[in-house]
Amino acid sequence: MADAASISAHPPCPKGAGPTPLRNPQKTQTAKRQGRKPTPIVEFPVAIEDHWDETRCFRDALDLHMRRHGDTGWRLHAAIVRPGETFNISTLASWRRGVRAPQDALSFEVLARIERRYRLSEGYFKSKLGNAPRATRGAAVLGLSEAEMRRLAWHLPDDFRRRPINEQHEIVDWVRRVIVSGSTDYRRFQAAALKQRYGLKLGSSAGDVEPAATTRAPQGAISGITGPCVLVREMAELVAFKSATLSTFGYERSGVWGTAFGHLQEMGVATESKLEAWSGYLWPDHKIDDEPELWLHRAVRLTWEQADILLWNQIAHEIGVMPQAPVMSKLIDLERGVSVNAYDDRGLDITSIAKESISGLYKRFDTWLLDHDRPRMAKALEG
Repeated sequence: MADAASISAHPPCPKGAGPTPLRNPQKTQTAKRQGRKPTPIVEFPVAIEDHWDETRCFRDALDLHMRRHGDTGWRLHAAIVRPGETFNISTLASWRRGVRAPQDALSFEVLARIERRYRLSEGYFKSKLGNAPRATRGAAVLGLSEAEMRRLAWHLPDDFRRRPINEQHEIVDWVRRVIVSGSTDYRRFQAAALKQRYGLKLGSSAGDVEPAATTRAPQGAISGITGPCVLVREMAELVAFKSATLSTFGYERSGVWGTAFGHLQEMGVATESKLEAWSGYLWPDHKIDDEPELWLHRAVRLTWEQADILLWNQIAHEIGVMPQAPVMSKLIDLERGVSVNAYDDRGLDITSIAKESISGLYKRFDTWLLDHDRPRMAKALEG
């Protein structure tokens, strides 16, 4: 079987447009390409609007300023990520959709570059994240275990990774000596917190709550204080209200809680009758990234109408229109061994196990191919 092959292409030209014929092939060296030229990457793009309505939400603020400066996810990623860094474009897209928030040191460096690019004040985006639920990750020091770094990370400065190695060790030694091992409020809090895995227990409904017992919980059971019945009932009502298909009469809600596959089913693509299901990274290079988490994958058979829905969903993510489901998808022809990934409204990637399956597309749509990928495609498909 031949090596895997790949095609990267621009979107189609307007109907009727095609390659310009060469009137004098002997004098003309190259043909003029049709279609939209890519927007050049500039360090400081000019804002479309100088005034805007401020928002408190990080997701909305990032989307607002990307739109103000005419940036797509791909253009912003190309402008701020440096060669050799493992920051993936899907992470940037997940911030914009509100699926995830910055957590590691590299992410906060990227936020600072975005602020500089849009001429915003230092710490503008970070101030909209609120109180972090966990310490900043990615500030590793040689010789320290991951468990110890998680405890120390709360007390490290944001620019810890950029400081010299000897200064990093001085900071870590000071945190160990003064904060972790000393008689500080943090040390007393940590010692008390380690005795309880959880501080409060809430059942799924009011009937799940029993009066607090004086006996010790079994080994491995969830410990903590049992929440009062009133609080448990309120939590059950909130979950029911936010997860119901229709809201209660007389009430209005801004969003619906549910699974990503549930939202996709409402759009017309059911995934319950799946061929296979597994957990894994979204992209292969996520294995070396500090931030990405495992995704739940499902392989399902589709009709052409459902394939159109998934294509719409991919583009809707990038341009921020509704309806959409928080999922990523690829279309695969198992018989031909061909995969299609429509990454946004500008184009798509076509990959194949055997080059014979897509060599015809490679020749037919030559004018759509991305110039920076031509050497790689020529090596795979013309060799």
